[in-house]
Amino acid sequence: MKKIFLFVICALMSVCTFAQSKINWEGQAGLNISKYNTVLYGSNMGFHVGVRGQMDVPSLFNGAYINAGALFSLKGASIDMGELADGKSSAYYLDIPVHLGYKHTVNDNFSVFGEFGPYFAFGLFGKTDSNTIDYDDDYEQVSSYESHNTFDEFKRFDFGLGIRLGVEFRQKYTFSIGYDFGLANTWNKNWEKEESEYDDEINLVEDVKNRNLTISIGYKF
Repeated sequence: MKKIFLFVICALMSVCTFAQSKINWEGQAGLNISKYNTVLYGSNMGFHVGVRGQMDVPSLFNGAYINAGALFSLKGASIDMGELADGKSSAYYLDIPVHLGYKHTVNDNFSVFGEFGPYFAFGLFGKTDSNTIDYDDDYEQVSSYESHNTFDEFKRFDFGLGIRLGVEFRQKYTFSIGYDFGLANTWNKNWEKEESEYDDEINLVEDVKNRNLTISIGYKF
């Protein structure tokens, strides 16, 4: 809990410092297509919604800007172990991207932009549901359902690099596609798993990193 408070305080301090300069604000919402970088997981559909602030920095080069945001984001992955198990892992994050960008103005009604930089994320809450297939003593197939907090299994803090490309219409509306490439190993090594004689064969989740494709629309105000 102390880590949560410290993270929120640092985020608020960063926003307040950023807000002291001339900022163009943008509300943003869109689709997430997220997964983990291991063979046991497939993609999961989610969403993001929040606000971004953009500050022009022409001292760097013409068209340069810094973009920072605070987004409520649903990520996670589907669980795919073939005939052994399936399920879904949902993870809600507070995402804070901080990007350096470039915008090229074609005319008064149309611009193109691209940006790149780090993101920081803190896990808020989540749930993982799984169905495991096994056999009883009579060799009859049985399934068992299990559910737990996603952030018992995975670490809450995540960071990585993100890129975003898009277009701007009438200096008000934006459409963009982005990709976040997680660098942190979010797997919680203290996660207690049920002992099995097959553990050494199926334990493929020692290094889990987030991957997330985003499709967004925005409105500048």
